[in-house]
Amino acid sequence: MGVSGKHSVVCIALALMAFTGGAQAGPALDKRVFAKVDDAAQQWVTSGHTPGLAVGVMLDGKILFAKGYGLADLENSTPVTPDTVFRIGSLTKQFTAAAVLTLVEKGQVSLDAPLSDYFPEFYLGRQVTVRQLLTHTSGISAYSDRTNPKNSWDYRSDLSTAQMVDRIEHFYPPYQFPPGSAWHYSNSGYFLLGAIVEKVSGRSLAEYLRQEVFPRAGLTNTALDDGVAVVPHRASGYEVTPGGGYRRADFLSMTVPGGAGAMRSTISDLLKWHEALFSGRVVSGALFREMIAPARLSDGRLASSARVASGEPPLPDFEYGFGLFIAKVHGHRRINHNGGINGFNATLNTYPDDHLTWVALSNSGGGVSARDAKLGTISGVSEEIEEILIKEN
Repeated sequence: MGVSGKHSVVCIALALMAFTGGAQAGPALDKRVFAKVDDAAQQWVTSGHTPGLAVGVMLDGKILFAKGYGLADLENSTPVTPDTVFRIGSLTKQFTAAAVLTLVEKGQVSLDAPLSDYFPEFYLGRQVTVRQLLTHTSGISAYSDRTNPKNSWDYRSDLSTAQMVDRIEHFYPPYQFPPGSAWHYSNSGYFLLGAIVEKVSGRSLAEYLRQEVFPRAGLTNTALDDGVAVVPHRASGYEVTPGGGYRRADFLSMTVPGGAGAMRSTISDLLKWHEALFSGRVVSGALFREMIAPARLSDGRLASSARVASGEPPLPDFEYGFGLFIAKVHGHRRINHNGGINGFNATLNTYPDDHLTWVALSNSGGGVSARDAKLGTISGVSEEIEEILIKEN
């Protein structure tokens, strides 16, 4: 992202604050600021950083701002609106975690049960717990890391859950470290969690989410995506080309990301999701507190004390719960996740002490922050947005 892209991200954050009245403590921004921000957001799109963008903000449980910019489909000149449906990548993980926790509430899954209870043949499955899968401390290698030629396979082909579990089990190397001894972000763990939901419930993960999880938050435009559904208001995914312009994103079968990253949603549904999740309507208060508690290793240390490098740029200070990053930004708590998948990027952020949540969805591989083009999954919110949010509070 160029300078104008960064400027527009800052301005988008200013727009959010204009509509929130500066959250709780800060003064309301002048409406003229929002007009400038609106122009800057449109300029971000017209400058070629992304075909389309949707931004929304919620304060005290009320959606105060929701707007689309640019195009959801370049070939048909379809504009982005607040109802545009985007793939959301790794934002999926918090939904998968919530699905697991609903089974914990029913007594059908234990957080400390071994993986071998569900997949008896899985290598070292007796040493890996459900909790470790949720917190990225299982040590199981991320199947999305294709740097080793031994792990080369076609991500365009539809695979059954059993086939995907088998590929994860036979990935090389199968483990990055002994289970419970370190932290490493792994899509494999969340695919396996989705597979556990299917095995225990007797339903597909898509069905379980639709029947048992989404209704708790009143979601109507969210689903585990597939390659066959006709979805009204769906955005097409693109990648920015080296010389400027766009190309269609490479095809990826949604059977591959599964519970790690296959969902689609809208800005309003995602805002409603966090409002329901944080108010205890999705999982019980006790389990939600576990969901946002920093992960710990087997020896009791915080998982952040032993991160295994993944070849990505250094990450900011954070902890990880169940499908959610936990951090402090200038003294303010932030609980969030970001998502990147072929042709799409997403970020969903809640500042619980400020009762403020904001979301941005983009239909390009580098559309939400300057780091998106480099990371398959976004690890943090841009410093510019965070600084503006805090300064205006």
